[in-house]
Amino acid sequence: MILSLGIFTLLSLVGVGFAALAWVCDVSEETRERYAGRYPDTRATGDFGEMLGDETLDAVVIATPVPTHYDLAKRALEAGKHVFCEKPVAVDAPGVRSVLASTEEAKKRGLSLVSGLCWRYHTPQRATYARIHEGAIGEIRATLPVGVEASPSL
Repeated sequence: MILSLGIFTLLSLVGVGFAALAWVCDVSEETRERYAGRYPDTRATGDFGEMLGDETLDAVVIATPVPTHYDLAKRALEAGKHVFCEKPVAVDAPGVRSVLASTEEAKKRGLSLVSGLCWRYHTPQRATYARIHEGAIGEIRATLPVGVEASPSL
C-alpha cells in the first residue's frame, strides 16, 4: 500500500495500477476531502503518526514542502516503511546526516529510501546528455530550462 501526498505521484502509481492508495495525509482538510471524494476506500488524516501506525502500510511517498522532507522520511523509516521522497531529501548538513543515519539503520531492516530524480534516468534526457558530452552540438554557452507538467484535476 502507498501513501501519496503528491498529485503527480498519485496519478503515476495508482493510475497505472502499480499501487493502492491506502492513506492520504495532509495538513489541509480541503485536500483530504478532495482525495476522499475520489478514492472512498482511502483513509485520510492530518496526523502523520496515525498513518505510520498502520501495520498494513508498506511504503510512503513524501511530496511535501522541502523543509519537512528529512523529518518525515526519518519518521517513516523508523516506523518500518519504505520511503520515496521527492528531492531534495534534506536542505542542510544536519538534515543530510540525519537521513543518512536513518537510511543505514533502515538497510539493516530491509527498508529503502529512494529520492525522486525526475530526469536522471529518462532515456531521451540521457541521450541528450550523451550528445552534449560527445560534442555533437558544439560548445554550450547558456541553457534555458523548460518544463512541461500535466495539470490533473484531482
